[in-house]
Amino acid sequence: MFLDHARESFVARVVKYLKQHRAEHVKDDVAAMVRRQIAAAEGYGIRTEAAVVKFTELCAVFGEDFHDSGKYPAVERILTQQADGAVKIEELCEAAERDFADAS
Repeated sequence: MFLDHARESFVARVVKYLKQHRAEHVKDDVAAMVRRQIAAAEGYGIRTEAAVVKFTELCAVFGEDFHDSGKYPAVERILTQQADGAVKIEELCEAAERDFADAS
């Protein structure tokens, strides 16, 4: 999806965002985590920059494997539905606020 240069530029922007807005949730190698989450997001049909940033932010807050850990039952249902990636992210954010904000 991304050319290497564009992908790394995007990774750098997401890293900067996470360090500014979610510093308490990120560890040393944030760039590697971001790269893994871009790939995971793409696998779920989440492809726009804004949606991928939000997906990565959710991973930072709720755990890098929140989307496939089984800890949050609504996540699998949301991510495997036949829907646009933006719709999936909107539903994930709503579920995060409503259902699993206290479980992180």
